[in-house]
Amino acid sequence: MQDEGYNCEWSQELKIHESFDQYLNAWILVHVLNHKLYGCTDPGAGTIFNMSVGYNMEGILKDNVQWFFGKMKNCEAELTSKINIVRKYYPDIEKLNIRPAFPTISR
Repeated sequence: MQDEGYNCEWSQELKIHESFDQYLNAWILVHVLNHKLYGCTDPGAGTIFNMSVGYNMEGILKDNVQWFFGKMKNCEAELTSKINIVRKYYPDIEKLNIRPAFPTISR
């Protein structure tokens, strides 16, 4: 990372489904702002989207966390639904190539 990063901790009151929803909102917003402010349509240009689960191995292997990882790998349905909402407020979202997978997932 060349500049700075923002670390989102899981020490929160949200359920894991709510956490996923917030990550997806942020994923879309990063792309929209990158386009609005800099005219960028490249999905990864100038942005590092860092995800931290903050669990031990026992927690990581739980079904709900595995569900979260699965959604971070492919959230096409949820992304499409949110893009349909955002389109009303930012029609240029159609110009963006927002991938339905977060690039930080690896096993």
